[in-house]
Amino acid sequence: MTVKTQITFREYLKLNIDILFEDIFIKLSLIFSFVFCILIFISNIFYQFNFQNFLIGIAILLFLIGILIFKYFQLKNIYRTNKNIGKQTICTFSNEGIIIKAATFESIIKWETIIQIKELKSLFLIYYDSKTKSFIPKKDFTKEQISELRNIIKNSAIIAYLRND
Repeated sequence: MTVKTQITFREYLKLNIDILFEDIFIKLSLIFSFVFCILIFISNIFYQFNFQNFLIGIAILLFLIGILIFKYFQLKNIYRTNKNIGKQTICTFSNEGIIIKAATFESIIKWETIIQIKELKSLFLIYYDSKTKSFIPKKDFTKEQISELRNIIKNSAIIAYLRND
């Protein structure tokens, strides 16, 4: 099975957000920080105004916004400078492995070298070790191709977390 895919910056940004929020610790930390800021603002409005607490809430909020802005520009720079991201990629899946071809490279990945595959709503994450991973966006797959790829992955005997939709 062969799929041609190409990713825009907006899609690259969304994919990285999906990957970032895959981690429950990140989700809980952000939720806790925003709830903490909201509680500070609510207590200052409805109870007793405390300028020091108000400044702490503003500082936390600005810090979180600063991190998001920094990450946005970092991803924009990576997308702009990496010769492989944003180019058309041809992925061929078989019972032996995956062949990924682009204008500047060709990779042959055997199933034995992959430790895990996770399927998210918009992409497949392929883990080569606990930190190194690549992604294949699902936007250019048909439903039949996704189903076929799930079957290939199941038959490859790797650890896989696949969706049921």
